[in-house]
Amino acid sequence: MGTKIGGVHELVTMGLANATCSTVTTRDVVLFNVALPDNTGNPSASTNLAYPQVQGTSDRFSKWKIGSPPGATDPSGIVPGIDAGHAGGSSVAIQGYPKYLLDAFGGLIPQAVYGGLTKTQGEWAPLYLVQFSAGALSTLPGAYSLMNANMGQPVVWVSGDPTSTMPSVSNITSTCTPPDNYDDAARPGPH
Repeated sequence: MGTKIGGVHELVTMGLANATCSTVTTRDVVLFNVALPDNTGNPSASTNLAYPQVQGTSDRFSKWKIGSPPGATDPSGIVPGIDAGHAGGSSVAIQGYPKYLLDAFGGLIPQAVYGGLTKTQGEWAPLYLVQFSAGALSTLPGAYSLMNANMGQPVVWVSGDPTSTMPSVSNITSTCTPPDNYDDAARPGPH
């Protein structure tokens, strides 16, 4: 946990300040091995669950806390270890398991998680690549149920908090799909 394993260089289209998805920028994310829940029998009771600031908070992912959700005015959030606009491997968001990932995947514990935080448009933005064993997601509802064991080990790209029900005060009001490899057009062969 906390070991640097690589990175992602992507071309992202965003909507800023409630505008349409028209701002194109590149984003580099340094990826680290992320801790998995430390209680496999009851993942929700894990002692290493990490929480960003409460929903609706400006720059919500700039401070994280282990063990319990921060309160609306809780100043004890921990700023990620910063290295030139990237969170370091000692960041709470890497050393702990983001609780919203547990919620987003119905309590399933993945095989591995690779993640990082980077400053984008002046705010911290998390990205997690969540790898599950073959067939594990087929127990979940919706499109995940279509992922059977014959399809191999799926990796789900999670940018931000997919469980959030309240918009955060942010310069980035939407991240538009699809994220794309920055130099994809320059790469020879089929894409």
